[in-house]
Amino acid sequence: MTANGTTQVIGWQPYEVDITDAVAATDEVALELELTRRNLFGPLHQRPIRAPNYGPNNWITDGEGWSGDYQLWPAGLLAAPVVEVRK
Repeated sequence: MTANGTTQVIGWQPYEVDITDAVAATDEVALELELTRRNLFGPLHQRPIRAPNYGPNNWITDGEGWSGDYQLWPAGLLAAPVVEVRK
């Protein structure tokens, strides 16, 4: 999360951060979500989607190992972010 030029990572438990000082001067909070790079740089046409290991051959697929559709790794938020006001 970036607020007032300060970046804070919320990548590990307890998955929370104190943004009191960051939002003192504004009513707006912005979240930037960064997920795995698998769907950007990974073997996007490989079937099956999961492989026991990865190497150069995963990017050179043909025959039954090839899919014309993108094989995207399931990723994303499991629930909407929650903003709590604590006193």
